[in-house]
Amino acid sequence: MSAKIRFVLGFLIGLILTACAFLLAGAGHGTYAPLVAAASFLAFVPILGIFGTPFLWAIYYAVIPAIDSRLRRVFVLAFIVLLHLVPAVSLAFEDPAFNRQLEQHVYMLGFDGLMLFAAFIILTVLSSVVRAAETT
Repeated sequence: MSAKIRFVLGFLIGLILTACAFLLAGAGHGTYAPLVAAASFLAFVPILGIFGTPFLWAIYYAVIPAIDSRLRRVFVLAFIVLLHLVPAVSLAFEDPAFNRQLEQHVYMLGFDGLMLFAAFIILTVLSSVVRAAETT
């Protein structure tokens, strides 16, 4: 799969994650934990957290599978997962709005979590498939 196709795929996944997080933020009355999970460090910069997230995922999908060393790819993937999940889980435990969203919108929150999980799994699979295809 070419880097351009991976970029577009990553952008679309980032767009879905951003839309889910935006809906769960509920115009400021919901939780921001899904946005932090999707945008990582970008979530702490106003506006950039929403508009930059699709581009962040597009860059992940274009660049990470192209890393030559398998060990570096694994390290980068693990680092990216931690960079997204640690602040989000920390915020979720401290945010009373997260508990309200969990009670009121459990399906939407579950869908967002499954999409984030799928985004990481797809990125991992693409990273292994691209390398395997290039070595044969």
